[in-house]
Amino acid sequence: MQEAGWEVVRQRGSHEVWAHPQRPERIVVAGKSSATVPVGTLGSIRKASGLEHLR
Repeated sequence: MQEAGWEVVRQRGSHEVWAHPQRPERIVVAGKSSATVPVGTLGSIRKASGLEHLR
């Protein structure tokens, strides 16, 4: 997501909040970096970020 302009604006524990300078949305991602993201959660992140073309 960083290549698309998204960056982590804050983190508390395992929760990261991502923001884009040109979009009003904030995306919260929870879990360890080694954890597998559930399919539904990944779909929601892709949709909210506008990166639906990524697989």
